[in-house]
Amino acid sequence: MSTTRYMKKSKEFHEAISKLFARNGYHGTSIRDIATELGINKSTLYHYIGSKEEALFKMIYSGMEYAVDTLGKIAAMDLPAEQRLVEILRFYIRSFCSDPERILLLANDFKHLEKNHQLIVIEKQKQVLKFFKTTLLELASEGKLKDVHPTVAIFAFIGMAHHTVNWFKKDGEVGLDELAVDFAEIFTKGLLK
Repeated sequence: MSTTRYMKKSKEFHEAISKLFARNGYHGTSIRDIATELGINKSTLYHYIGSKEEALFKMIYSGMEYAVDTLGKIAAMDLPAEQRLVEILRFYIRSFCSDPERILLLANDFKHLEKNHQLIVIEKQKQVLKFFKTTLLELASEGKLKDVHPTVAIFAFIGMAHHTVNWFKKDGEVGLDELAVDFAEIFTKGLLK
């Protein structure tokens, strides 16, 4: 099988597994459930995903890696700090609300990862937080940030964003882009001078 076909099949499997984990929980989803959902036998499934824990790690890690890569590109843009903050906030909301299953995995099933996998994900999380913090500290140094501790601001936003997956519907009255714009507006007006 070609590498391209293997990668495509692996991605399809991980998307289906992500939905099962989000719906049934990590422990509530067996390898047999996954194989049945995909219409394949267990040995084929193991070929593509390795263990159930490896599949969970790959799904969480790939989302974190995408976030770090994209936030790095935003940070490298030649934009004023206020606009970079808006771009970071919009990306974060769009990214998380367009893939709610991955957020639920991170929130609910991170604890099921092996310790070495947890440490790898934590390092990626720290990189994400650094993009936020660097931008907020730049705004503070320019006198453009209200008297709010950057750590409080970061985790307030992340908490709001993560909770959004509990109520946001892609086909609801608010579209994903509008949601991202509104979140950035609410957050920056409450934070910036």
